[in-house]
Amino acid sequence: MYRFQGQQSDGVDNYICFGTSDKDTCVKDTDHHMYRIIGIEASTGRVKVIKKEALNKTYQWNTKYDINIEFPQSIIYNAINGTDFLKNTEYVPEDWEEKISDNTRRYGDMLSNNTLGASQVGEKLYLVETGQNGTVWDIKAEEETLGAKSAEVTDNRSKYVGTIFYYIRHENEKWTNSFNGKVSLMYIHDYYYSVNDTANCQYAVHNYDICKNGWMHLSQNDIEDTKAAEWTMIRYGWNIETGWYDVLAVMDTGGLSHAFETHLAYTRPVFYINASEELLNGKGTITDPFIIAN
Repeated sequence: MYRFQGQQSDGVDNYICFGTSDKDTCVKDTDHHMYRIIGIEASTGRVKVIKKEALNKTYQWNTKYDINIEFPQSIIYNAINGTDFLKNTEYVPEDWEEKISDNTRRYGDMLSNNTLGASQVGEKLYLVETGQNGTVWDIKAEEETLGAKSAEVTDNRSKYVGTIFYYIRHENEKWTNSFNGKVSLMYIHDYYYSVNDTANCQYAVHNYDICKNGWMHLSQNDIEDTKAAEWTMIRYGWNIETGWYDVLAVMDTGGLSHAFETHLAYTRPVFYINASEELLNGKGTITDPFIIAN
């Protein structure tokens, strides 16, 4: 996929309107019609976009935090593919829904903090999230290598500089979790690429000055009274410290961390625009966004 990458100050011109072919309407009503292009799929020419502004309400991933809920079974999935977005004509008029590609989206198995992982950024993280690659280490493998006890390995995670996530290890098999639908959320690697492909935006790293300035910055960050996290599509998994299931989210500080499934966070719909759609005009700027024919 060809991607837009860079910080806000770089002037990334990837604004596009969806739901209206009237540029004035789009610019005036950015909450409903303004999006940003994540990238262009090389094999098909489809355009992947994310809504510029989060939907105007927060969502729980699930009403209970002790149940393993995958994205297609989450409250968010049903909301954004239902009356809160896809079936809401204020966002997606009836003659615009057919412009959104309906296809299978793959996502990796849950992440977990009871296994030890290595730094995963850029392309490596993409392969993990989309279920095309497993992980490198787990506690058992590390014990065999270091001759250490599980507790010792867990307590010494900090020695792995740049560690981002702890992945469950799959032996000689690809992850196959997937769902078929129109609207999803951003991947973690989408967020990383919007900053740069090596940015470590994990909560514990506190590299917020870089992460919060990427073009895919949190849409609620500029509104003091509504600052909140935004969900990603990837589960964190079982939290060994709390005994609850968590999901990864971009925090209001700009870094990435895990949140309880019952946490309230914002969401920005992500989808593919069919490659057959005609681009009328526009320069991709906030005042002169790309326009799609109706």
